[in-house]
Amino acid sequence: MKNRGNGKRDGCEDPLEQLAAAIVADELGGIAECHDDNSQPMMYDWDVTVDGTTIALEVTRTVNGPYNAFWRAIGETNWDASGVLECSWQISCHDDSLDDVKVKKMRKQLFPLLRRLETAAATAFGARAFYDDEGGRRLPEIEVAIAALGVIDGRVVDSSPTIPLVHLGSHGGGAIGPTDVVARVEDHCALNSKKLTAAANSLNS
Repeated sequence: MKNRGNGKRDGCEDPLEQLAAAIVADELGGIAECHDDNSQPMMYDWDVTVDGTTIALEVTRTVNGPYNAFWRAIGETNWDASGVLECSWQISCHDDSLDDVKVKKMRKQLFPLLRRLETAAATAFGARAFYDDEGGRRLPEIEVAIAALGVIDGRVVDSSPTIPLVHLGSHGGGAIGPTDVVARVEDHCALNSKKLTAAANSLNS
């Protein structure tokens, strides 16, 4: 979306906010245009024009902080296990209970534990072990230690990789419940009210 103001980043470039504005405009049979170009303080986000009437739209959204922090930490961590593991593993984690520090700790302690599983010819652990086609051994003491790191289960996905890697996924998590959304809207209620009141005065003048 092009900037209409002072050269600063538009206030409605966020793809999720664009989607929200498009949904509202579609439901009303109108057109949404970015209003918040950062040319002035306290600007509302969108103008939605319906049958010649312009409606001010302010978009408020919420995100799952722990979930985002988890995946950011995962992306910033090196999961190359060369020199430690012989296989590549796919593991699943509790993404809502791990932060940047815990991810680094998990990596440091996880690789040696996975290596102990490899040495014992175990190719899966946790729930994954029940679907292990190779019938790998179950080693409860190692599985308990792995679970303490926030790891749910895992399995070997490549027994002879050029570069052994640990691939991470998650079981659920990341969803935003209605209570979180309501709390976010209430947090922004006063500010949004000021923006929309100013918008009403401007659009009706």
